[in-house]
Amino acid sequence: MKMHPSHQTRDLTEYISTSTFLLSIQMDTNTAIQALHTSLIHLLIIMNMYCTTITSRIAASRPSVPRCEGFTQIVTRPQRGRAITVITKAVEEGSSNKEAELKKMEEYRKGLGDKLGQVSSSPASAAAAAEARPEGADLIEVELDDYWPAVKELSMDGSLLVMDFYTQWCGPCKLMKPTLCEWAEELKDTRVSFRKFEASKKNAPVGKELGIKSVPTLIVYKDGDEIGRVVGNKLAALRELIDAHCT
Repeated sequence: MKMHPSHQTRDLTEYISTSTFLLSIQMDTNTAIQALHTSLIHLLIIMNMYCTTITSRIAASRPSVPRCEGFTQIVTRPQRGRAITVITKAVEEGSSNKEAELKKMEEYRKGLGDKLGQVSSSPASAAAAAEARPEGADLIEVELDDYWPAVKELSMDGSLLVMDFYTQWCGPCKLMKPTLCEWAEELKDTRVSFRKFEASKKNAPVGKELGIKSVPTLIVYKDGDEIGRVVGNKLAALRELIDAHCT
């Protein structure tokens, strides 16, 4: 069983006192030397215990060193000086790499911001162009009760009717509006008419009958029949469809 250090200290004191007493009364020299030797051994044992305890407490109180990428060496005590150099170098390299990554991210963010700015400028330009047009150049709105009569009237005798299904909140619909207005003005003498129909709740019967699932949807009629439709902001496909059937 291990003894508490305080007990060993007390024993040490007793050993030293005994050795001093033996020497003072000039007893057997070998006995006195043996007692002193035993006391020194106990003293060394106690000192070793205290050193071990202090070292453990110091190690426990030290903050852990963050792991640096690329630093995986096992450092022994004789390598402490070299270890400090290696750790410092690893930290500096990590900092420089971090700065490089941050710089790349900043460049990417700036480039993405420029692209988004270009894209966002398109709706603004379209809106500005739409505002610059007179009200009479806008597409004529068709109401629910007038939908099929309008289809019959405007697509007879080889004429074309382009019906634009839209909503108030549809961004692509707003982007297409200026171009559709331009085409309506351009093709007004070629028997091509453009109308718009809001895909709202009150107009749901027509939308359900035609299978309108998304906007913008543009349906092209000729002689009262649907000859094609374009879903989405696909102006090139729509113009190709119109030109293919325009007489």
